[in-house]
Amino acid sequence: MSYQAKIKRYLQILQQIEKSKYPSIAEMLVKIRESGIKPEGLRNNILVTDCWSSYFKTGAAKHQICTAHLLSELTHFEEKYQNDTWAGRMYLLITKALDLRRDNKETKGNVAEIFSLFSKLIAEPLNKDMKDMIAFQKRMIKYSDHLFNFLLNKDIPADNNGSERAIRNFKVKQKIRGFFKSDEGANIYATIRSLIDTAIKNNQNPFEIIRLIAQCEVATE
Repeated sequence: MSYQAKIKRYLQILQQIEKSKYPSIAEMLVKIRESGIKPEGLRNNILVTDCWSSYFKTGAAKHQICTAHLLSELTHFEEKYQNDTWAGRMYLLITKALDLRRDNKETKGNVAEIFSLFSKLIAEPLNKDMKDMIAFQKRMIKYSDHLFNFLLNKDIPADNNGSERAIRNFKVKQKIRGFFKSDEGANIYATIRSLIDTAIKNNQNPFEIIRLIAQCEVATE
């Protein structure tokens, strides 16, 4: 997500692991659409995103296409092309993969079956009049290596819903105030949000965590 501090534009980046979230700030030195997002450190991270091409120019360690975005698109295609079954079968395949992950049944045989069915689906010819669904199929072919990584690595989430929830507070602040008044203020806000979101992720009281940290700082002065 981008935001503005005075006249500069920045990226609000969220890095997270199982028990922690780390919002941070990166100045946008170049236009995203022209040269991609290039904040430092992404080469050690796994990006869970939609299919926007700039995400794949970051040099990240791995990518995972957000399955929630795909299922939403497929639902739209099912409603639009009710006489065609392709979107419905792709939807069922992705939900089957999600069920395997949820039930801890990512055996080699089950994963191989998912990949095999997926390969057949993306190779099927579609009605030439369904141009938007053909474009979707082409995207699946282009990013096929990034769709089921969550079955191969338990540390990779299948969607980016957690990250979108975490940046919601940044977006709410942006809508209310428009921008941060200083770089320092933006970084302080990111630090506080990191504490709050990490506390929530660990089922702890955010207010109590911040109170304890404040007490520690006062005691050491």
